Parts: sequence; C-alpha cells; structure tokens
Amino acid sequence: MIKRQKLINYINDTYGVEPEGMWAKFPNYRVFRHSHGRKWFAILLDAPNKTLGISNEGTTDVLDVKLDKMQIDELLSSRAKGFLPAYHMNKSTWISAVIAELADEQLEKLIATSYQNTQK
Repeated sequence: MIKRQKLINYINDTYGVEPEGMWAKFPNYRVFRHSHGRKWFAILLDAPNKTLGISNEGTTDVLDVKLDKMQIDELLSSRAKGFLPAYHMNKSTWISAVIAELADEQLEKLIATSYQNTQK
C-alpha cells in the first residue's frame, strides 16, 4: 500500500494530475490522464491474481502503461521480472508492471514513456 500511495504522489507531483476513480465496482482502480486532451497515460489497478496468472489468491497492484509494441514484446518474451500482459487494456500497446517488483526509477521511466506515447 505504501508503494501505491508513493506512486500516486509521484504522478501528481511530476505531471500535475490527480488520479480518477472511474468505476464504483472497482474503487481502487485509478486512471491518470493528460490535463489537456484527457487521454489516459497510466492506470493503477489492484488486479485479481487469478486474472494475472498468479497462483495465490488476492490482488496485486499493477500499473498499466503504454509502450511501443517492440518494447512490450521484448519485456514479455524475455520474461522480465515484474511485467505481465496488460490487464484491462489492449495487450499489444499496453503492459502491466507489478509495482512491488520494480524499482522506483523503473516505474518513473515507464510512466514518462507512457506519458510521451499518449501525447500524440
């Protein structure tokens, strides 16, 4: 939970956007949008482990970010720790990063890339 809040604070401080809760059924899902154009650049979810292919019960905090297809293919084919096919988003252009398994610097870089990729 601490890392989740730290990530929310980082995005707010760096990009000047507040997380939006869009679904009453999923109160812990938070969308981050560009202030102009309102396009999503990240979504923070507590995804069900069974949906993510994780064997234990419960949920895992993941951050979905938009990367180019080659980056996604490389991360998934190399089985890079902390990366899964996107939950809730297009799997060819988005990827899920397990926030507990990645360093802050990795998450910051992913967010910056996604922010740039969604400005277009």
